[in-house]
Amino acid sequence: STPLLPVISLPEENVLPLKTATFATQFQIREANDIRLKNINLRVDDNQFQTEQVHVNLNQQTLTTDTLALETFGIQLNGQLNITKLLSSPNIDGKIDLAPFNVREMVKRLEPTQLLPVISLPEENVLPLKTAAFTTQFQIREANDIRLKNINLRVDDNQFKTSELNFDVKKETLDAKTF
Repeated sequence: STPLLPVISLPEENVLPLKTATFATQFQIREANDIRLKNINLRVDDNQFQTEQVHVNLNQQTLTTDTLALETFGIQLNGQLNITKLLSSPNIDGKIDLAPFNVREMVKRLEPTQLLPVISLPEENVLPLKTAAFTTQFQIREANDIRLKNINLRVDDNQFKTSELNFDVKKETLDAKTF
């Protein structure tokens, strides 16, 4: 007999344990083109994703979320997302708020997963990396034009703010308005 799902290779247990997983949501489907998921909660081991609502309208090709929350590897990310032209050439608008976290602790947690290459951090007395935080609003147009607005990056006692950065992936250019 043909298996219902394809065989999936899981990562090594020491890399990503995958001991427990839970998923809960409420949903509503209207005319098969209007899908609303509410109170989504996905937890895998110590990692959690939550959102109050995801609304997908296939006729209008839109996906919207009120709020998103992701906790993983000692990082807490909150945000919001709106996608138009979902099935053709997606345009994405959103907001990211990366709560303060310890960079050194995050790297220690990520190293065994092999999700990133080995990262050699500067000595702690040179650059402590005890606290980092990041917020921005963003727009992505057809995967080539990326615009970040109201950027605020803080690493320890250092802060970087700018009103706008524009990346053109096709032209490989970066345009910074003001620092």
